[in-house]
This record gives sequence, structure tokens and C-alpha cells, in this order.
Amino acid sequence: MAIFGFALIFIFPNATVGEAADFLLTNARPPEDRELPPTAYAVPYAAADLQRIGGQGHGLSCSIDPFIERLVFAPSWIEQVIRPARTGSEEEASISLQMRQACAFHDLCYRHGAATYGYTQADCDYLLLEHAYRICQYIYGPQNVNYCIRRSRLVVLGVRIGGREFFRPADAIAEVDSTNTSPDGPCRVADWSLVADACASSYFEFDPYPIRATNYTVYRVADAPEHWANEVRPQKALYVFRVRPSGTQVLILGWANGRHPEVCDGYELPGTYGFLNIAPQVVASVAGDEWFTWWRRHDLAGTGGSFAFLSPRRARLADWKRLFPGAKELQADLSEAAMCTPLPPVLHDDGPPASFEVRVRLKNSNERNNDDFDPNFSEIHTAPGIAPHAGVRLMALRTTLCGRLPCHLDVVFNPTGPEIQEQKVEPLIARDALNRNKERGDVVDFYRNFQTAPIPLTGPTPDRPVLAWMVRGDRDGQAYTNSALLRRLRVFEEDRGGSAGVVRLTGLLEEHEPLAVLARTTMHPRLVSIAAGRVDAGRVSIREWALPPQRTVEGQPTQTEFSRLRMSAPAFHGARTETVRVTTVKSSAPLRSSECNDPNDSLDWTWMTRPPTVMASKFGEVRSDAMVVFTRLALGEYRQESEVPQPAANFALEVRLLKLAVGPSCEMSEIIVYSPEISLTAAKEGPEANKPLAERRLALLLAQMRSRPVLPAYLQQGGRLHLIIPDPKTPGRSLLLRTTE
Repeated sequence: MAIFGFALIFIFPNATVGEAADFLLTNARPPEDRELPPTAYAVPYAAADLQRIGGQGHGLSCSIDPFIERLVFAPSWIEQVIRPARTGSEEEASISLQMRQACAFHDLCYRHGAATYGYTQADCDYLLLEHAYRICQYIYGPQNVNYCIRRSRLVVLGVRIGGREFFRPADAIAEVDSTNTSPDGPCRVADWSLVADACASSYFEFDPYPIRATNYTVYRVADAPEHWANEVRPQKALYVFRVRPSGTQVLILGWANGRHPEVCDGYELPGTYGFLNIAPQVVASVAGDEWFTWWRRHDLAGTGGSFAFLSPRRARLADWKRLFPGAKELQADLSEAAMCTPLPPVLHDDGPPASFEVRVRLKNSNERNNDDFDPNFSEIHTAPGIAPHAGVRLMALRTTLCGRLPCHLDVVFNPTGPEIQEQKVEPLIARDALNRNKERGDVVDFYRNFQTAPIPLTGPTPDRPVLAWMVRGDRDGQAYTNSALLRRLRVFEEDRGGSAGVVRLTGLLEEHEPLAVLARTTMHPRLVSIAAGRVDAGRVSIREWALPPQRTVEGQPTQTEFSRLRMSAPAFHGARTETVRVTTVKSSAPLRSSECNDPNDSLDWTWMTRPPTVMASKFGEVRSDAMVVFTRLALGEYRQESEVPQPAANFALEVRLLKLAVGPSCEMSEIIVYSPEISLTAAKEGPEANKPLAERRLALLLAQMRSRPVLPAYLQQGGRLHLIIPDPKTPGRSLLLRTTE
């Protein structure tokens, strides 16, 4: 019987393992709709071009061993004989490429979900199941529901079996091992003074719809209320959004001279049944006025919804009520909740409304259907520094085809318009070198357009911006592990979408993602990778891809050097090939801190555990260089007399500033140490019988610290760089640290 069982596994590996996946995950049911899953990305916390690099330096991928992929996901030889491929073709993309969008989300969930949203490993795995099913159904169609159920369960089963040790809880305590120097090893650290963050979750906002979280806290840096002018000097304030499904609590904190907030304000915003309750993004107009914007999506089973805008500087209670009926001030609760001095409420309501709602209707939608407000996108993105002549701009990549081609939206809102607006938007069809033949459709599988978030770039005029996004691999996904295509689409005359040139990025490994963009407001932007994985032996390395000039006229490139790329069409659309021309850009040589005034090359993987921040702009100014802020927590003193480390002093925040210029070239600061005055009273010495209690106290303390991000920001025009360390439990104890930059 044993020999017979092994023979079955060898002949029918897909079916045998699939039966096991169905048995173990039989109650894990997929969604019934056909929407694509959300794309994970660094949700910005300010209107300025501040980009967080998540993933802890390890890259983003499915991490499925090629042998396992061939054994489990590819049909065996006998299955190919007795059961033809469901797609009508013997070829299909690698499962790691097909599921990359879901895997990237899952990687970020494993590394940041616990500290940011309170996600457990089960939460991350269930989201992987849901996302994998959505992608599979999008690829294979609704007629293959059962096939996609099993395929998504197989993906999750592989993670549950082989990925347990890679989930990083917020309360992890590492073992001390002086020989450990690898970021990919077990949960051990060479020196416990680094607070064991190497094996723990860290705060990074990546989920655009965190509906599995019962409560979570996110932060925004935006214009301070104008009636604070006589109380605080900085132009910016910290907005703390405590979000639950039932509603949101907003606390506004302002600083004058001290480390802790001197003034505060707050509102309680009840939830509404008609849309998902999430936190807003911050977008700025060309004049510099900032607006909170909520994309009020009805649910994840569809893409309908509306926008809500509010000016944080001018907003009064009436403006909050206009968007959140039943909103009230938190004056009575602020002293306890924020530990700061509330200002008297503003009783008068002068001036124009500071909030409004917009419903977006596509120009080709059914005019007779009053409820047809479905712009067909999942996420909407801000365009820092690329504001229109009037109003504010948001951009999105549609999850629904325009005919047989992808398309995107460039949406401009008018903050001075009526309180309730309706806007008709023309979808911009993405015509480029990858879909010259309109009848044949796109050469690239449509689902691959959503594996990373799109990147807004400046165009030749403020009314002609560019939306760029990466598609990993070429020729039906070949070489997806080490190259990618960057599609650049912009608006041409008469509101037509057209190509600004396709770029092939070579040397771009999966370990190099996610990327940041520098100089997006110039005609010479650059993509930058900051990573510290196996390829770089645990040292932080920086790579750059300088993008070629955009096409100025549709069909007329500004350069003459091209690569000819033989592209096979997706196997699901029939066998065909064509040759297209794309510009090839190679990766720069890896740059390490030893070349940035750091002869000891001391910028290692421990500086990537907490997401570094790439500060690509300062109050919207055009610049080609950037500041990268690295941070990590340490203990000034600790005792290792027993098996449980005993902190004896406050946490210390270590900061390094990296000035990154074109080349790339760089200049690294020395380690700057701050004493944030964070109490360490949870872990106390005691008899051996109390060791579990002491460990638990220490774990809870560490979890609290890991849920506190470090937010670099410029709070004043022409001012110095500040570091904000919010406190989610007691916001009034949030800290403001001033740098020497």
C-alpha cells in the first residue's frame, strides 16, 4: 500500500496534494464576486513626496521552490494526456508570477501586519487565500470555480506548511546568538540591545482596506487648524486616526517648543453603513492647500463608491458633520485620551464650506442609471508635486478593461465647487508598444498590471501627467525574477491616452522590491531600490534605474536606441508572437554605505527592520536628490543576568541620514542617538517561578514599541527635519524630535 501511495503521488502530484489541501482547508471559502484583490503599497502619511520602504529589506515574491512548483502546480505527464489544459493551451505562466500580487501582499502582512493592524498569521493566510482565488478566477474565468478554489488552497497550504517561521509577531523575543549575522536566519540576534526587532513585526501601512482589523491606528501629517495660529508655530499637525468598523476617532496634536504636544483637538466620527470605514489620504493643491480625501468604496465585491474631501486647516465641526452625520467634538475626553490641553471649540462658522463629496461617473456610463457611480478602480493614488492648475489630482489604474486594453484615470477635483459634486471622467486607454494591434488586445496578461502600485509622474504640462506601472518579466512572463517592463502612459491632446515609452528594467530582482521614485516632478525621474537581502549578504545596498526621456508626441520617441523584444501573447488568448521595441535601462552598480562616508560599512539589515523613509521632496519643491531616513531602536542599558533580559534604562532611537544624489552618489551621517524618555517598567526581576510573567510583560512592552512608527516630516516652511514618534495608546505622549539636518 505504501508503494501504491507513493506511486499515486508521483503520477498525480497535483491531484494528491490538492485533495490534501481540500481536506485541510475545506471550510475556507472564497469570495463570490469577480473583483481583483487590492494591491499592497506604502500608504503615504503626508501630501509631500515621502515614501516608506516596507518589506524589511527582503524583497517581495511567492518564494515557491521551482521543484515544488513543478511537482504540485504543473500537471503531470499523465494528467496532460487524460485531462487537457483548462485554458485550451499547454502553456501558462508560472504560478509564482500569476499569484505575485497576492504574494507581495502576504509578504508585507507577515512582516508588518501584526504591529500595524493587529493581524495574526491566520489573518494573513486567509487574505492570501482570498486574493489568490480572485486572481485565479480573473485568469481562468468563472467556469473554473472549483479549479481556482483548489489552486488557491494549494498556495495557502504551501505557506502554512513551509512559512510558519516567517510570520513575525509584534511581541517576539529573540534569542541572543553572537554568531548570527544573517537577516534570513532564525529568530536570533547578535546583541539583545537592538531590541530583537530583527525577528518581529514593524509598523508599515500597506493595506488600503484593512477590514479584517477590529481596530487600528494610522497617522497623517497635514495642515494644522487655522485657529491654532496663536498657540503653535509649526504649520503642520499630527492627525491620529483610530479606526474601527463602527467609526473613527480623530485626535489632532500640535507642538510649540517642547517634545510633547502642547495643544490638541479631536472629533468622533460615526461609521456609515454605505461604505467601508477607512482613514483618508492627504493631497495638496498647486497653491499648497492640503485636503483629506476618503475613497468611500461600498465594499470589496464591487468598485462603486464616492469621494469625500475635507480641508484640515479650515474644517469646523459643521464640515466634519457634512461628511459624517452625527460627528461630535471630543473636548470632554481629550484630557484623558491625549494628555494635552484642548483649545476652546470654534463657535462661529465663517467662510465657504471646508468639506464636500464627489461622485465619479465615467463618461461612457449609462446616463439613465442614477446609481451608476462606478469608476472601476480598486485603489486611488495621490500625485505629490503634480497638482493641476486648479484643484487637486488623483490617479488610478482601472481594474476593468476598456475594450481589450487597459486604461487609467486622471481625476481632477475642484475644492471651491459646490458641497456635493458629480464628475464625469474619461477613461484613458493605455496604447503602447505592448498593444499596437487593437484587435489582438494586450500582449501582457492583464492581471500582471496590478502586481505593484502605479507611479504618478510629471508630464510635459500640468494637464498632461504620466501614470507608470511595472509588469514583471517579458515574453509571457519570461525572466520575471530579474527584469520588468515599465509602462508609461499619459494624456495627449483631446483627452486621449497614449504611450510615453515602454522601458525594460534589467537587473531588477524580486529581492530589490519595493522601489521608490526620485525626481518625479522632473523630466528625469529615477527608480531606486534599497534592500538588504541574501544577494547583498545582509548589507544595505542601493541600486538605481535612470528612466529615459518620455515621448513628446504619440508615436515619436525622443531617443533612437531600442531593444527589440520578441513578445509572445498570453497563452490564454491563443498562440501568436510579435516584435516590439522598448528602451532598455540597466541597474546601476550597487552602492553601499562604505562609499558614503561610512568606511566600516555599518549600515546593515538591522536598519531595514523599521521601514526607511525616502524624502523625495520638501514642501513640494522640485529636486533631483533625496534624503533617506533610517531608524532602529536600541537599549542604552540592559542586564542579561538571567535568561530574561532586564531593561534598566529607556529606549534609545538611533537615526542615520543618507543624502542620495544622481549617480547614484551619497553621503551618510554618523549615528544620531535620541533618548525618547519612554518608560521601561514592564519587565521586572523576580524569582524563577515568575519567569513566564516577566517574559510576557517584556513581550507586551516590545509590542507597544513596535506599533510606534517614526515619521520624518517637515513641519514648517524652510524648517528643520522633525521625527514624530506617535503613541497609539496615549497620543499626548507622542514625541517630536528635532534633527540637525
